[in-house]
Amino acid sequence: MTSNDVDTYTEGPIRDIQSDERVALDLGGGKQEIISKSDLLGLISAEFENGKDLTSIKVHSNSADGKDTQIQLHQHIWQTSLLTGPWKAEFESIWNKYIAIISSQAIPIEELQKLPGWKESVINFLDDLSTFASNEAAQRRLGNTNNAFSLG
Repeated sequence: MTSNDVDTYTEGPIRDIQSDERVALDLGGGKQEIISKSDLLGLISAEFENGKDLTSIKVHSNSADGKDTQIQLHQHIWQTSLLTGPWKAEFESIWNKYIAIISSQAIPIEELQKLPGWKESVINFLDDLSTFASNEAAQRRLGNTNNAFSLG
């Protein structure tokens, strides 16, 4: 990143972004990318509201020579760049909502294991999947909409 690099969203030079508006994304290997905080927050908020996983959001960056780079905001970037530094609180509020949604959707394996016959049912289901093409009984079980493991 040089002072001649261009902010993708404002199309102005990075050097023109006020220092308290600059977010440095750690790309690993000593590389970083500077992005406008307000533009980044806007993009992340819009993508998140549209149901996108925060760790799969991609940001575009342009260098002065016109080279377009896509940066995926994977977990490493969130942990090393967005959830640290002076802008932490703003990104942390979005991240906490994301974690709450992810956590509410997950059923702990311990809870599933408490269900009567769960382990045997899983073993039977996996066996049916592996023999589906050649096993008519597996086809009936998995195709039967009255079966708990129905694929139909």
